[in-house]
Amino acid sequence: MAEKLLYVGLDRNEKQPNLELARRLAGSVLDGNFGFKINLDHALMWGEGYIKEVVDTGKDVFVDLKMNNGPRTMGNIIRWLGKLCIAHTNVWAHSESNLAKTVADLKEETDTPAVLGVTFYSRWDEAYAQKHHRMSLGDLISHWAQTAVDNGADGIILPANHLNAVADLNIPKLCPAIRLAGETTASRQVQTNSPYEAIVAGADMLVVGSPIHAAQNPEAALQKYLGEIARAESEIGG
Repeated sequence: MAEKLLYVGLDRNEKQPNLELARRLAGSVLDGNFGFKINLDHALMWGEGYIKEVVDTGKDVFVDLKMNNGPRTMGNIIRWLGKLCIAHTNVWAHSESNLAKTVADLKEETDTPAVLGVTFYSRWDEAYAQKHHRMSLGDLISHWAQTAVDNGADGIILPANHLNAVADLNIPKLCPAIRLAGETTASRQVQTNSPYEAIVAGADMLVVGSPIHAAQNPEAALQKYLGEIARAESEIGG
């Protein structure tokens, strides 16, 4: 069983505090596997130099772009990220043939990040699924997950409280909006779950933002999450 990975969202809206947090966490003695997530706006505003500095912490990096472009554009971006040693990036599953063509064009290239297909925003809910797609949220996530797989995605991104909808898919699964049980934040995330429950339900990678980056003691906050992941892994392995 591959070791589970937690991505810490570097979501502070200032470059230096994000870099300082990344270096601080990477330099801490923590028990567990973690890396860092970079947002689209920060990648654009602060550029390649910023991404390189995060990569230089020695941790896996996920550049969260949620692309839905033509294959030339997406292919060029993915190649660029590969040169920066990025571990993961993402594309909307509904890019369909553009995703398939991008993956096909990159087939012979080895130094590119894994491409994850985004199925559904964690800010959306059942009412959104019914209003715009006339489907249940679970069915909609299952549909877009299969679409991502059919078009060559290396993994999928979905809300952790709907992992049961993709239990039959043997593909890496990343889940955002992870919270400790009973923890509340000021974010607009609707589809949330705990790290323990997400891992038990089949998640491979988790993303945690403000509960860590806004904590008074980010190391202690991160270790709590890593501890819950370890507890879930122990149960699965046992």
